[in-house]
Parts: sequence; structure tokens; C-alpha cells
Amino acid sequence: MLSSFSRFFIVVFSSLLFASVVVAEEQSTKNFLGTDSDLYEKMWREQGHQVVNQIAGDQPSAFLGFSPSLSVSNSRFPNAYIRPNGKIVLTVGMLALVESQSELAFIIAHEIGHLLLEHHQGKGEQQNDKNSEALELEADLFALKALTSAGLETSAGIDLLLRIAAFGEKQSLGTLYPTLFKRAELLRRHLGA
Repeated sequence: MLSSFSRFFIVVFSSLLFASVVVAEEQSTKNFLGTDSDLYEKMWREQGHQVVNQIAGDQPSAFLGFSPSLSVSNSRFPNAYIRPNGKIVLTVGMLALVESQSELAFIIAHEIGHLLLEHHQGKGEQQNDKNSEALELEADLFALKALTSAGLETSAGIDLLLRIAAFGEKQSLGTLYPTLFKRAELLRRHLGA
């Protein structure tokens, strides 16, 4: 049974996809989202704003110390990151793997965690894989706490990490996602699942 969130996105995305196909037939030089890329980004920004409010309340800047904003990158590669100014960038490839509002919340909370935990401060320094992995795990645990506080499904982070890892294996990108299975397992243990 699909949640109302899933049904909403299926209807909206199907409409966008149909419109994109029609436009693409007429103008094949447009990006792969066609002329509706602004509408697609607006839809995700609105969903992201709702999620931020669930996590941080109606005045996120008072709770977090900054006002997160959301932007969508046209890359098909699943990725998300936060800039020092609080702008969270999600790629189209990442959004294609999101199946619930809780998964979107996990991504957003994970990225907010990186900023609040000052992980961006060390970017200029040489980071080894172990340090990078520790920062990712710390941001994952921050996201779990945020989802718990917001009353969202905490196992969503595990599901999403496993889906991204499966995507990476399918695309022969396994070396780009070396810690995803490990992170999912650590989250599972942390949740006692």
C-alpha cells in the first residue's frame, strides 16, 4: 500500500515526466528534465522545507542557528551535500532513489548534521578514509536523532543507504560508495533492528 506521500509524488512526477517527454521530442537539446526542471526543483524545495520544519520547527534558524535552503542539481549521480551557507544540494540521481518523506528527512538531517558538527571545517586538511567514514557515521547518528525527535521512520536511513549502495554496485561504482553497507549495518545495530 502506497503512502499518501508516495501517491502524491507518483502523480506529480508522472505529469512532469510526460511533459518532459513531449518537450524533449520537440527540443532534444534541453537537459533531461526538459523545461519542467524549475517545477521539479520547486516541488522538491517545498518538500524539503516541510521536512526542515518537521525536524527544526517553524523557525529553523532559531533552532539550528541558520536557515537551510534546498537546491536540486541536474546530476544523475546520487549525491547530497551542504554548503557552509546552509544550502543543501541534492542531485536528481539522489532524489530518484528517495521513496518516502522519512528518507528525504534522513538526507536533509544528515547534511544539517555535517554543518552543525562543523565537519566542513576540516575540508582544507588532508582527510583519510577512516576520518571521512567517522564523519559520515556521526552525521548519520545526528540524522537518526532528528528523525526520532520529529516522529519520523528511523529505519528510512538504513533503507536509503542500502538502495544507494545497490545503485552503486549496479553501475559498477562500488568503490565510490565503500562505506554505505557498513553505515547501514551500524545504524541497524544502533536502532536494535
